Amino acid sequence: MRWLNLRKLGETLFPQDIVRRVCYFTAHLEARPGNIGQAQRQLIYLRALASLPGVGVHYGVFRSGIKRRPLGLFGAVVAQSCRARGVR
Repeated sequence: MRWLNLRKLGETLFPQDIVRRVCYFTAHLEARPGNIGQAQRQLIYLRALASLPGVGVHYGVFRSGIKRRPLGLFGAVVAQSCRARGVR
């Protein structure tokens, strides 16, 4: 299994900087009928990330649903809006 080492990615993208800490924010996945192993693979990846020095995994709650979100603001007037699915 291959996985993305976020600490190594940061060090590669910003070689002139010192990466002291990586904070990874996520929510636990629920098993879905079309992809039963998805939640297990996520758990393996998160455990691997948490084993790296200087990497913290922070858990939240994913709230799905469709909301209307503004695309642009001009003063107090909303120019346009769209329907978006995702977190609040």
